[in-house]
Amino acid sequence: MKKLVFEGEKIPKFYGRSYYDPIRNCWVCYLIPINVFVRMWMILKFMLRRGIFRTTIYEKELNNAYRKGFEEGKKKIDLEVYRKGLCEGFDMGMERYEMIFEKVISHRKKRKKK
Repeated sequence: MKKLVFEGEKIPKFYGRSYYDPIRNCWVCYLIPINVFVRMWMILKFMLRRGIFRTTIYEKELNNAYRKGFEEGKKKIDLEVYRKGLCEGFDMGMERYEMIFEKVISHRKKRKKK
């Protein structure tokens, strides 16, 4: 029922590839209706051994680096917006102060003329 097909060999009649065996460097073949179930079983076994949603160390490092860069960029933008807001707020305050100061001066001038 199980046949090993090495590189360059033909797959026998009525047999289908089930999975690749990297240790022997060959394809493991079963009879055509059975090969689908064997393939699904091997995939399920692999997923259970590895963990269905497990990430590798490389993926974890990549995610951490991305998150760290995102957070640093957000801090820089927030700081820039804060500084710009302070400057604009100061400018608005100065304009208002100058406007009030001009009113007070003009009012004093009018009082002195009387």
